Amino acid sequence: MAVEYEVRVAGVPTDCWSDWFPGVRLKSRDEPGGSACAVLLIPGQYVSRLHGVLAQIGSLNLCLLSVKRVERRTL
Repeated sequence: MAVEYEVRVAGVPTDCWSDWFPGVRLKSRDEPGGSACAVLLIPGQYVSRLHGVLAQIGSLNLCLLSVKRVERRTL
């Protein structure tokens, strides 16, 4: 199983987000109630990158919704 961290942030990601969060996969997701959020996916072996992403979220004054460790099945 592959492990990754899923970080959810309020708002819709724009092109500049890839500059703010290098090496992180970005997705947009609709939340219940109609609001949108950005989902940042960080490979599990890069815990230091997770800490950097969380620090950057704070520096940018973004609204952190959740951080979750996810195990994905690999084929």
